[in-house]
Amino acid sequence: MARKKVDKEITFSDGASRRFRTQQFKTKDAHEVLERLLRIAAPLIGTLATNLGETDAEKAIAGDLSKAAVTEAFNSFAANLMVNEGILDWLAEKARKCTMLETEVEDQFVPLTLDLYDDTFAGEYGAEAQLIASVLQANYASFFAGAGGLAKVARRFVTPRPSASTSPQE
Repeated sequence: MARKKVDKEITFSDGASRRFRTQQFKTKDAHEVLERLLRIAAPLIGTLATNLGETDAEKAIAGDLSKAAVTEAFNSFAANLMVNEGILDWLAEKARKCTMLETEVEDQFVPLTLDLYDDTFAGEYGAEAQLIASVLQANYASFFAGAGGLAKVARRFVTPRPSASTSPQE
């Protein structure tokens, strides 16, 4: 099966929009990116999950975790980012290498060279984040969602379970 290509239109701060075409990573690159992202995110997810008691599960669904749990989780996340210094540049480079930019001619794309990337995203970090998110979605949507995906596993931590004292209704 050929690597999938995904088009994404991104609107910049001046209101102009540009269309990008992303091709999925080669498998080895996909594994490398996923492994590194999970190493960074795992402490955040783990700390939040550890701080979820049975009664906190409903609060987590409502987005009402304790301040201490969220603070602890983000502190571990920040510490992990410090260990992985340069991760944003590394991830942006991975995204750039698998992305093309549409020219003035519709459906004609050119490689997103380093200079073109710099010119396109200088001061446009919101647009850059959208591009990186699009690349991650193109590569990992099936991993993070759907049957057997990480999202399904994560929901187990925040889905309230019936209490053992609850008796079935007759």
